[in-house]
Amino acid sequence: MKLTHANLVALLSAGAGGAAAAAVLGSGGALLLASAGGALAFAATALQLHFISRLVRAERRFRTWCADASSDVPLLPALAEPFRSCAGAARGRIEALAAEAGARQSEARRARVAARSLQVEHDLLRALLESLSDGVVLVDEGGVATFANRAARRFLDLPEDAPLNQDVRELATPPPLRAAIEQGLKGETRASRARRDVDCSDQAQRRVLRVSFQKVAAAEGNGPGSLAILLSDVTREVELNRMKSDFASSVSHELKTPLASMRAFLEMLLDGDIEGEEERREHLRLVLDQTQRLSQLVQNLLNLARLEAGITRMERKPVSLVELLEHLRDVVTPLAASRRQTIVFDVSEFTPAVTGDRGLLEQAVMNLVSNAIKYTPEGGSIRVRAGLAGALAELVVSDDGVGIPEKALDLVFEKFTRVENSAGLKATGTGLGLPLAKFVAEAHGGSVSVTSQVGKGSEFRLALPVRRGEESSESQLVGLEAITG
Repeated sequence: MKLTHANLVALLSAGAGGAAAAAVLGSGGALLLASAGGALAFAATALQLHFISRLVRAERRFRTWCADASSDVPLLPALAEPFRSCAGAARGRIEALAAEAGARQSEARRARVAARSLQVEHDLLRALLESLSDGVVLVDEGGVATFANRAARRFLDLPEDAPLNQDVRELATPPPLRAAIEQGLKGETRASRARRDVDCSDQAQRRVLRVSFQKVAAAEGNGPGSLAILLSDVTREVELNRMKSDFASSVSHELKTPLASMRAFLEMLLDGDIEGEEERREHLRLVLDQTQRLSQLVQNLLNLARLEAGITRMERKPVSLVELLEHLRDVVTPLAASRRQTIVFDVSEFTPAVTGDRGLLEQAVMNLVSNAIKYTPEGGSIRVRAGLAGALAELVVSDDGVGIPEKALDLVFEKFTRVENSAGLKATGTGLGLPLAKFVAEAHGGSVSVTSQVGKGSEFRLALPVRRGEESSESQLVGLEAITG
């Protein structure tokens, strides 16, 4: 084929058409594919630039040859004119293609940056969901689970590497939880998707999950969207609410019983139904005992209120544990005798002194001993030991009572807790004695621990730092934050 002006124009037109086609292909598609489209368009443009540049160089060589040979061949300048015209068009096209290639390159760069930003955002959101203590499950309009974070897999008993893409109602979840999820998926009203607490307890553990549902709209309003199932472990909250309810009931009973007895005794005295001075004095002693019981209950409630307020005043003075236990023995021995129990105090003469508040320390030890008396059947025995254990002064209260189940050992120092016993022993109290003993021990820099075996008894150990000679007497405010933070 001859190289004519028309052929060159057609060739350039074909190149322009190819570039236009590459431009169309590069601008289509989604954001994540823009980078690849831009790279292809840029490659096509580069090929065109290479081909046209070769034409321009050929035209320049031909024009130089024509200038040299014009004196010999007069028609050559006229023949070179089409090439000069083509070269000018080629240069213009080269500039346009170069500008277009730069724009495509910038577009591809922006697309890559946007893709990286989307990936970073996706990874961040996924990491955030995985770190939540609450479970999150996403299901599509057909009820198929498409995502479940680590907490949700734990609640649903799913291995972390187990594939999803199955109907959430077919998962091997506890029946009450499955029923709650099915009801939420079927219903469209707010009431059917209302938050509810589901008891998922089994023989191994107690667990209460709070299930709620949240509609998640599709991106840019495209499609039916998804439904988010939120699972929260509220076992502790439910237990606290139950303990508070039991505490209110227990306090009401503890107040009602002695008040009723006192009222009955006083009415009998006023009505003259009790004859004889000795009998009247006996009933008055009963009224005094009930008054002391009420006083102790009120004192425990006041201590609890100070603890909840985060502040209580504690003296810092030398305290002799030997003298404290001697005084305590005089108080609790009649109480144990009334239940036909044997109580023994084994106090070493080398028991060191401690620095602290004598009243609070005496109350703490009293709570430990009275707890042993309450949960030891009639005829049982209680032993109180004291001595030096390493760098600590240690008081040990042991009994041969009903014991504490292993699963309840961590709960006995919780407020309002009263552990059930297999012997069916009825023990009075509000569940505040052991928590207050722990508070006092920790406020003095010590600790309280317990070991127990059901049917054989329990042993509580109160450990306190030994008093140093250079310590001075003082008074300070001790709050809950100070000892637990």
